[in-house]
Order: sequence, then structure tokens, then C-alpha cells
Amino acid sequence: MRKIWVVSIMVFVFLTMAACAGMQKGGERVLRARGAVAAYEPGKMIKLAAGLDLMGEKDRADRPPGSAYAPEYAITPATEVKGDIKPGTRVLIRYTQSGSGPEAPKTAISIDAVWQK
Repeated sequence: MRKIWVVSIMVFVFLTMAACAGMQKGGERVLRARGAVAAYEPGKMIKLAAGLDLMGEKDRADRPPGSAYAPEYAITPATEVKGDIKPGTRVLIRYTQSGSGPEAPKTAISIDAVWQK
């Protein structure tokens, strides 16, 4: 009987940890986007070119297929920027979104340069 309880508790703890894996402090969900940089102002904002690949489910549902959607992300002093970012560079952005819909403000958590021309 004790083995059953121990296994049940371990499964519960594991499932709880797995459910919180995509969360940031404060309970915000961390989304990801990747694409080519259209505009970049260090410390202020980064804008991706149209036709990018968004990996967040919210953005995919709100955007009609084939649309020329080019989101803009705010950059804060806490944003981690890795690599040399300039127009044309392919980047991976981890971000949080305040509100819902494609026009909701987005704040970058980290920006990684993946590939440069």
C-alpha cells in the first residue's frame, strides 16, 4: 500500500513540474517566434519581417493564413541579446505577451542570433 502512495505522489509532483515548464516568474507564459530581422534598435525594439514562423499558439490562431504579419517586440534592460543583431539576421525570440490578439504588446525576454547573411 505504501508503494502505491509513493508512486502516486511522485507522479503528481512530476506532472506539476511538467505543467510549469513553459512558465516564467509571475505565471506568464513564454512564447517563441523566429524569423528575419526587418528593423532593430538596441535597447528599444526589434521588428521581424513578414512571413515569419510564430511558435506561440495564440498568434497562430489569430493570424489568417498567408497574411503579411510583422510583429514588433519591445526590448527592456533585462532582455538577453546573444549574437550580432542587424537587419537580415535570422533570430529566435522568447517573449511574453500582454493581452490577446495579434496587436497586443509583446516584450522580448531573450533574442538569439541564429544565422547571418
